[in-house]
This record gives sequence, structure tokens and C-alpha cells, in this order.
Amino acid sequence: TLSQRSSPPSAAMLAVVTAWRPRLTLPTSRAFDVADELEGGLARESMLTELEPSPPSPGLQRGYVTVSQDGCQYSLYNEASESFVLYATVTKDLSRVDIFTYRPSDPLFDMDRPAASMFLNGDQWTAVLNQCEHCVVGSPASSCSQTSGHSQQIAHGVHRLETVGDGKVNSMHVTIPGRLSDGSRVVWCPRRGLPSLSHATESRGIVKIPTRLPEWSKTRQTLELDFKGRMIQSSARNFQLLSPAQSGELICQFGKVKDPKYQYILDFKAPLSSVQAFAAALSTVVWQ
Repeated sequence: TLSQRSSPPSAAMLAVVTAWRPRLTLPTSRAFDVADELEGGLARESMLTELEPSPPSPGLQRGYVTVSQDGCQYSLYNEASESFVLYATVTKDLSRVDIFTYRPSDPLFDMDRPAASMFLNGDQWTAVLNQCEHCVVGSPASSCSQTSGHSQQIAHGVHRLETVGDGKVNSMHVTIPGRLSDGSRVVWCPRRGLPSLSHATESRGIVKIPTRLPEWSKTRQTLELDFKGRMIQSSARNFQLLSPAQSGELICQFGKVKDPKYQYILDFKAPLSSVQAFAAALSTVVWQ
């Protein structure tokens, strides 16, 4: 609360938060908290940065994921800068994942205010923003989450068990919103007449991303997958995703490593953003 601060936020910062409030629908008390963190460059109320993929590059952006001992808390970090990116919690029944832009140690962390959530149902999962970019300018009562039962979708995936040689491997096919002719993202809000990403087709502004399957080694009698310079341990959760535009181009890989600090690596590039790549990796909690 404000009384706990050594000094109040500046008038300039309060003006910024006041300007934000119609889009972020912040409670008054939280607006003061955000103002304090803005002055320190620490406020991350919006997930817009995490929704934008990195600029096109020949290589993958390297990241790593740490996991709590109980397997219910995940943190994504940028490997080059060692900086925190996203934090997630998984329910015990593996049916829901909440994704946060803050760590539990951050002053603005609120367990009841995840920036995005994932819902896992059988062999499918869907990731949504908890505050739709299209609906924030209107009344909360008329938002897509209130009128249609779900909010802006940012990714959808289908899991499959594939047979390769004499082995079996988990795979997934991911669907994400595409780009408009001006290069901006398609905001997948149901109030705009868009179907669920699970029923969308290429003609409706989406990108479908397939899995790269491993090869069966007759000599070693095992499945093999090249993780491009990464030393990966065998795990049912390992996967790679391919570019839909250029056949064979790797755009995401998630794999278990020996280093106890990292536990998993998560490397990705456009068209995937950090939250979409993280969501795909988190969806593997159900893989055995």
C-alpha cells in the first residue's frame, strides 16, 4: 500500500498509470504500485513484449527453463543475458497453467492476476490472454471473456503419439495467429467473429507449425534427434518445431539437459514469440 512506501510516486508516473488504466483496468491501489515500479523500470503489466517474436535472424534465441522440485513452478530465462522472462504455475491435476510476467519475489506479483492461462484437455491445449487486447477499450461486461466464455487466444496445440521405426514419440502441432498485410499481429478475439484456433484454417490468418520427428537408428535401436549444438538428455518431453514457410527450418526446440541450473533449454525464433514457445514447452507436462 502507499503507506508502506518511503516516498510517493511522482506526478509524472501517476499520469502514465492513469493513462494506462482504461486499457489495463488496474485497481487504484495497484495503479500506485505500478507507478512505483515504473519509476524503477520494473513494471510489466502488459504482455505485449512477450507476444512479439524477435526480429528475423538465422539463429535461434537461446533460453533455459528452471523447474521447482514439485514440478509445479516453471521460470523462463534469456540465456545470453541471464534475465528473467516469464514464470508459470501448473495445477496438480495438470489441467491448467497460469503464466505471469512477474516472479513471486517481485513486488507486483499477484497469484490472482496471471497475464495468460493455458487449458489442457486430453490431447489439446489452448493459451489465452486474461485481458484481451481488443476488448480492453470497452466495458468489462462486454468483453469476450464475459460474452463468449473465453478470451483472446494466442496459441493452440494438438498432441499426438507417433510411431517412428520401432519406437514411439510424442509430437505436437501448434497453431498461432498470423500477421496482417501491414505486419501487425492478428488479435484472435472471438468478438471479432473469429472461430477458436482449434477450428481455424490457413485462410483465416493463422500459422500452423508442425513437429520435426526423430529418426529411428537401426544400429542403436533408438530414436535420434539433433538438437543443434545442445547436449540433450533423453526425455519424453523433448521436441522440435519447424517453420511452416521454409521446409526443414528449425524454429523451436525444448530439451532436458544435465545442468541442474537449467534443467531444460528452450530455443526459439519467429514466428513464435517467447510466451508462445513457453506455452508449447509447458504443454508437455502431460507427456509420459
